[in-house]
Amino acid sequence: GRIGTHAASPDGNRIAYQVSYYSVEQNKSHTVLYLMNADGGGQTLLTTGDESESDPAWLADGRLAFLTGGEVWTMDAAGKNRQQLTHTDGSVDGFLFSPNGQKVILVKSVPFHDIIHERPADLPKSTGRVITDLMYRHWDHYVESIPHPFVYDLASGEEFDILEGMPYECPMEPFGGIEQLAWSTDSRKIAYTCRTKTGLEYSISTDSDIFLYDLDAEEGTIDRNHNLCKEGVDLPQSDPTKTMKTQPINQMERDLQVGYDQNPKFSPDGRYVAWLSMER
Repeated sequence: GRIGTHAASPDGNRIAYQVSYYSVEQNKSHTVLYLMNADGGGQTLLTTGDESESDPAWLADGRLAFLTGGEVWTMDAAGKNRQQLTHTDGSVDGFLFSPNGQKVILVKSVPFHDIIHERPADLPKSTGRVITDLMYRHWDHYVESIPHPFVYDLASGEEFDILEGMPYECPMEPFGGIEQLAWSTDSRKIAYTCRTKTGLEYSISTDSDIFLYDLDAEEGTIDRNHNLCKEGVDLPQSDPTKTMKTQPINQMERDLQVGYDQNPKFSPDGRYVAWLSMER
């Protein structure tokens, strides 16, 4: 088995983790959840269903949240009393609970046809694609949808898309996950990773940034959603005839981080945001 996502309990005594088993003959995998003591003992299999179960996360009350069938479920630490928490037609790819437990970020794919044209409704069996821009493919899939973070209110069931109407990804393709988003300690702000580029510029640039989304700020204001890395800075476009090292943006004489900025985390007092960054 291949160990994946893991999470320590709030008291630090137990660790929940996922293991994926692969079958070459069947050409598919199956993921299950385990629980063990922090010293490595007491390993227990928590899930035995036909559906894969993944992404364990501890809740404040000692329950475990996890992902199965494209929905967020919860169970107790013994693997019992399973309850479905979200109802989104099986579209959830990742999740992150707010510290106060009242909201959860749901990562879901939204249709995207700026690069690959939507297939004609009267040709349902067609396999051809009309591609008019970059970046049209990531490793093992064509870009006909993009991930967006939705804020889901657990009490009302209402949700909204942080990147509503924007042609950008969060988490970023192809390998980004829920680690590219973070809640503030007061559950009022969200720091997230995004590369606000499209087409050719997207395909030749690694310049992503950290943005801060304030749930309490007025809609449409800069306080609602702004760039923490280089707000208000005009940057030159990449030149596809030059190497990455000699791009105009890397020649600017100022203190700018213009490579990957990703994986934000709030300080315990909520005053600061730290993240990983590349020099160029």
